[in-house]
Formats: sequence, C-alpha cells, structure tokens
Amino acid sequence: MLLNTGGSFAQVKGDATATSTMIVGVIACLCGTILHAAMFVYSEVAIKRVGIEPLVLSASMGIVETSCLAAWNLGLLATEGPELYVDPRHTGDVDGTYILTLYGGLILVNAAHAWSFFNMLDQVGAVSSAVMKGAQVVLVFASSVVFFCQFQASQCFSWSKAIAVAVVVAGLLIYAYSTSQDKASPPKPPAATKLPKPELV
Repeated sequence: MLLNTGGSFAQVKGDATATSTMIVGVIACLCGTILHAAMFVYSEVAIKRVGIEPLVLSASMGIVETSCLAAWNLGLLATEGPELYVDPRHTGDVDGTYILTLYGGLILVNAAHAWSFFNMLDQVGAVSSAVMKGAQVVLVFASSVVFFCQFQASQCFSWSKAIAVAVVVAGLLIYAYSTSQDKASPPKPPAATKLPKPELV
C-alpha cells in the first residue's frame, strides 16, 4: 500500500488539489480497511458462534445498508438538488428504462457477491476469505490502467504499483502454500498438563 501510494503521489506532484485529494483518499482507505477487517471477523463470529445463517445475515446487512444509503441520498437530493446526480445539459438524453436496467443488474450482481462472500466466511473463515479477496487487487490494477488512465493520472501504470501488486500476489502464494502444508501435516498431540503437587498438612 505504501508503494502504491508513493507511486500515485509521484504522478500528481505539483498539483496541490490532486495531492490534498490523494491524502484524504489514503486516510479514507486506511479507515475503510480497519472497518472492513472488523466486519470480516464479526461476520464470522455471527455465523459460526451465534449461529446466524449466511443468507439471513447477508440479507439483514443488505437491508440496513440500503436503508442508510437511501436516507443519505434522499438528504443530498433534498439539499443539493438533482444536479448532483444528473448534469442538466444531459437531462434530455437520460433513458429511464436504461437506468432501471443498469440498477437492476447491479442489484443482482451485488446480491450474488454478498451471498457468496458470507458462504465463504462460513466455509473457510475470515482470514482465508480476506486473502482470497486480496486477489482482486491484480484485476483492479489492470482495469484501472486500461480504463481510467486517460481520465486520471493517478490511475496509470507505475513500477511502484506493479511492485505492490507483486508483493500481494507473493503473499497470496505463500499463504496458500503454508495452508496446504498445514493441512498435509498430522495434527500435534495436545500438550500434557502437569497436576499440582499435593501439599502436606
């Protein structure tokens, strides 16, 4: 993450606005990482210790998150107006059917993603799920270079970002190898507990 951040700062150096935006983004990413990690662990506790079904937990969290986002966006819509979402110059070009189709597809994809995530938590636990999620870094890195480099300099390729992705991939491979070795090795016998010596009266 430090290599990636350093590369992004190098690409936007000289632009005070872009640099301040980058700093806010890095802080937000750090806070989001902490909250996301906590969500992994607490979700596993809810599934394995409390006994909540993955589908029930996924649906419940989805309903709460959707309600919060809907309230937030309605508040923005009431205070800022529709111009915050739709450029007035392109209002006549907006097709309601097209928007509903896109949002419908997005809802289905997010529902499938959430359901598979909570099932993965149930099967392999929080740590393995987080490691598997880290594999998305490679795809995100490649996609940002291909699709967003022309719009934002910080999305372009840099060797520091490539090294950061290589470190992530190396960590995934090492974790996968060590996990397979642990499963292949026989379990260790429990350590013998020493009984306290009786005291003479």
